[in-house]
Amino acid sequence: MNATMGSVLDDKKSSCISHTTTEARDISNRILNIIFDYALNKFDDYIEQFAVGRPKFLSVIDKFVLTESQIEMCLPAFPFKSANKVDKVLGTLPDKAEELALERLNRMCKRIEGIYPPGAKLTIISDGLVYNDLLGIPDSDTWAYGEALRDMAAQKRFSHIEFSRLKDLVSFPFPLPEKLEEITYVANATNFRRFLFNNFGNDNLDIDNEIATNQDTQMTYLGYRRFLESDLRYIFPLGKGRSNHRYKNDVKYLAKQMLIRGYAFAGAVRFSFPNHLRLSIHKSTGEHKISMSLLNTKTGFTTPWHCSVALMADGEWISAMMSDFKKDPRLEIIYENDRPSYFRENIGKLHESDNDKKSRTIQQGSERSNGYSEGHVFIAEAAAEKSVKKGTKHPLLDPKSTKFSLKVWLETLMSVTSRNLERYPQRSIGVAYRNLSVHGFRESTDYQKTFGNYPFKLFSLAKRLIAKREKTRVQILKDFEGLVLSGEMLMVLGRPGSGCSTLLKTISGETNGFHIAEGSHLNYQGISKETMHKDFRGECIYQAEADIHFPQMTVGQTLEFAARARAPRNRIADVSRDVRDDETSIPREVLRFTKCAFRCHDDNFGLSDTVNTMVGSDLIRGVSGGERKLVSTAEAAIAGSPLQCWDNSTRGLDSATALDFVRTLRISTQLTGATALVTLYQASQSIYDVFDKVTVLYEGRQIYFGDTETARSFFVNLGFECSPRQTTADFLTSLTNPAERKVRKGFQGKIPSTPSDFAAVWRKSDDRARLLREIEDFHSQYSFGGPSSKEFMRSRNASQAKSQWVADFAFNLFLY
Repeated sequence: MNATMGSVLDDKKSSCISHTTTEARDISNRILNIIFDYALNKFDDYIEQFAVGRPKFLSVIDKFVLTESQIEMCLPAFPFKSANKVDKVLGTLPDKAEELALERLNRMCKRIEGIYPPGAKLTIISDGLVYNDLLGIPDSDTWAYGEALRDMAAQKRFSHIEFSRLKDLVSFPFPLPEKLEEITYVANATNFRRFLFNNFGNDNLDIDNEIATNQDTQMTYLGYRRFLESDLRYIFPLGKGRSNHRYKNDVKYLAKQMLIRGYAFAGAVRFSFPNHLRLSIHKSTGEHKISMSLLNTKTGFTTPWHCSVALMADGEWISAMMSDFKKDPRLEIIYENDRPSYFRENIGKLHESDNDKKSRTIQQGSERSNGYSEGHVFIAEAAAEKSVKKGTKHPLLDPKSTKFSLKVWLETLMSVTSRNLERYPQRSIGVAYRNLSVHGFRESTDYQKTFGNYPFKLFSLAKRLIAKREKTRVQILKDFEGLVLSGEMLMVLGRPGSGCSTLLKTISGETNGFHIAEGSHLNYQGISKETMHKDFRGECIYQAEADIHFPQMTVGQTLEFAARARAPRNRIADVSRDVRDDETSIPREVLRFTKCAFRCHDDNFGLSDTVNTMVGSDLIRGVSGGERKLVSTAEAAIAGSPLQCWDNSTRGLDSATALDFVRTLRISTQLTGATALVTLYQASQSIYDVFDKVTVLYEGRQIYFGDTETARSFFVNLGFECSPRQTTADFLTSLTNPAERKVRKGFQGKIPSTPSDFAAVWRKSDDRARLLREIEDFHSQYSFGGPSSKEFMRSRNASQAKSQWVADFAFNLFLY
C-alpha cells in the first residue's frame, strides 16, 4: 500500500515538474524571439544561424526562468570612437549613434520585462583598453568615451543597462582606489592589460591555425581586417617607405594581434560572467553567441563607434560613413552639448526626384521611441521661418495634409522662437513635493441641494453658525512624496476614492473644499506654492473630468476665445490675431493650435467637422460626449501651460483616440519642456509606456512612486503576481483591491494587505530612499527665490499684455 501510494506521489511530482518545465520553456522561447528581433540580420544566412544556437541559448534562459530571476546578458562592446575621424565619425565622444544603440538595447530589455516580470539586465563590458594601444587611441580618450557613455545612459534613463570595465574582470595583487578617476585609470591601463594577458592569455596559441580551422575566428579576423584598413589609413599613411602591399600586411598582423588579445578577453568574460547569455557585435556561426545589430540597419554600419547617423525628414534614421553624409547637400550637422552629434535632412531640400529617391542605397527602418512610432522629425530653420511667417502649406506643416506631423509643426515653432530668447523666453516648471498631506471636513448629515430641501440646508447652516459645532476631519492624502521634472509625464493610478483627483488639484492649486496640512512642502522649480497659485495661476492648470462649457457657443468660438486669451504679447513676426482662414473664418493660428493639438502620426481627432456646431450640454443638444471631451482637452492644450494636470481626460474616448491624446502630450512635453500629470482609470500598455513615471495610490496613501519601467518589478519582488496578459497599469491598480490582487506561490502571509501596510513597505524601500535624495538635489538646485524663479518671472512678463482690462472681469464677477 505504501509503495503504491509512493508511486502515485512520484507520478504527480513528475507531472508537476514536467508541467513547470514546459511553461518555462514557452516563456524562454518568447524571450529568445524578442532577442532575435534585435540580432544581426544583414547577412543571407542569419535565419540558419539563429537555429544553430537556439537549443544552447534556451538552456541558458531556462535557468533564469525556472528560478524566476532576472535574465542576465553580457555584451563586450563600445570600446572607443574609430581612429578614422576624417571619414567615419564626428569626434572622440559618444554621439547620437551611441544613444540610438543604447536605446535599442534598453528597449529590448523592456520588451522582455513586458512578458516576464523579473525583467532583463544587459551588462556592457567595454573592451577599449584591450585594443586601444594597437590602434593609436590614447588611454585618456578611452576613459572619456566610457564616462560619457555612462552619463548618457543615466540621463536617458536606460535603466536596464549596466557597464563593466577591464579592471572588473581580473584580479590585481596591488590595491586600487575604490572609485577610478581619469588619472588613476590611465596610470593603471598598462597593468590592466598585462594582468589580463597573464591570467587568461595563451602563449601556445597558434592563431593562424585558429583562423584556418575555427569559422567564428575566421569571420572575426576578416571583420578586423576590413575596419582596420579604413581606420588606420590616416594614422599610418602610405608613402615614406610604406607601400600599399606593406600596409595591408601590417593590417593583417594587427588583426591577428587583436584576435590573440580577444581570446584572452573572451576567457576573462567567461570567467566573470559564467551564467550570462552571451551577446556579440561580430558575425558568428550562431552556435555560442548571439550576434547583435546595435543600429537597426541592413548596411555594413551596425556599430555606432564606426559610423555616423542621419535623421531624414520622414523620421527615418540611417547610418553611413560621416564623409558620405557630408557629400549629401540635403544634410546638415546638428550639435548637441556643444559638439557635433548627427546629421539631419533639410526640409527646404526635400523635393527630390523619384530617381533620386530610388537611388538612395542607405536605408534603415525607423526607430520607435517612447511608445509611439513617429520618428523625430526636424525642420531647417530657414524653411520653418518661411512656413510660419507666410503661412505656406508644406505637407508636413499643413494639418489638412495626410503627411502632417505634429512633431514637425512644434519643432518649426520652437525653431523660430528659440533664436530670440529675449523676445520669446521659454519657461518650464518641474515640481517636487514632500510630506504632502491633505484633509477636509464633513458634517454628520448633509442635504442634496434641490429646490425642495434647500430650506433644510439653510436651517442646518444657521444652526452650525450659532452652535459653532466642529466638523469631522477627514484625511484625504497622507505623507506623499514625488518629483516630476520639466519635460516628464507622471501617471497617477488608483481606484476611485484613492485621492488621485485630490493630488492633481493640490498640485495645480485648486484646493477649494479641502486644506493642505502645515508642514507640506511643494517646490515649483524655485517657486513656492503660495506664489505659484497666487501670481502664476495660468501657468499651472487643472483639467477636470467633468466637461463644463458655455453650451450655446460653437466649438470654433470656444476654441477661438481660448486661443485669444492665451495669445502672447510677442507673437511671431507677420502672425497676428486677426489672420483668417478662408474656409471657416476662424483665425488661422487658432486652427493651427486646435488641429495640431489632435494630429499625431497622421490621425485626426475629428474636431474640424464640428467647428460650427454648438458645444451643448446635458440639456442643450450639441456635439457628442466624446467630442465635448475633446473640446475640453483642446482648451487646455491651447493654453500651453508649463504644468498641466489632466484628471481622467480619456474618459469617453475610444482606445485609439486615448492613445493619440497621450502621444500628443508626450510630443508637447518633449519639445516645449512642459510637465504633465495624468490620472487614468483604464490604460493600455501602449499608453503606459508613453509615461516617464508612475505613482500608485491606495485609499489616500502613496504606495509607490518611480519610473514606469521598474514599477512592475517592485511589486513582483514583494510577492505579487502579474498575469501574463495583464497590462502594467491594470496590475498596479489591482494591488489596491484585495479581491483582484494575486499572490505568488510561497508569499502567502508575507505580503502587505492594508493601505498602511503597503505605505510602510514603500517608506522602507530603496526606491523611496533614492526618491528622497533626488528631491533634496532638486531643492538644492532650485531654491526659493533663486535664479530659476526670477527667470520664470521674466518670461511670464514678456508674454503678458502690457495692460489688462480689469473692468470686464469685475463686472462678470459681480454678475456671477
